Amino acid sequence: MASQLPVDLLPSITYPRIGLRGAAPGLSPEVAVDEITRPLEEALSTTEGVVQVYSQTREGQISIDLFLSLAVILTRLSMMQRLP
Repeated sequence: MASQLPVDLLPSITYPRIGLRGAAPGLSPEVAVDEITRPLEEALSTTEGVVQVYSQTREGQISIDLFLSLAVILTRLSMMQRLP
């Protein structure tokens, strides 16, 4: 008798995440976005495996979350295991 796995039409997917936090004392949120947050977002979003970049900039604080493709991470790990 074959067992059947349940199928979910809308599965919950959690992507691996890297969170970056930084302090920007004395900078207004507008200046921090223009000078720090946006340039970091643009540079980090080109990294292989990044599927989404989410940022939040507040008075004196910068927060950037990178959500990564699980498939790319698993491929990289597999490749690293084959190295001598």
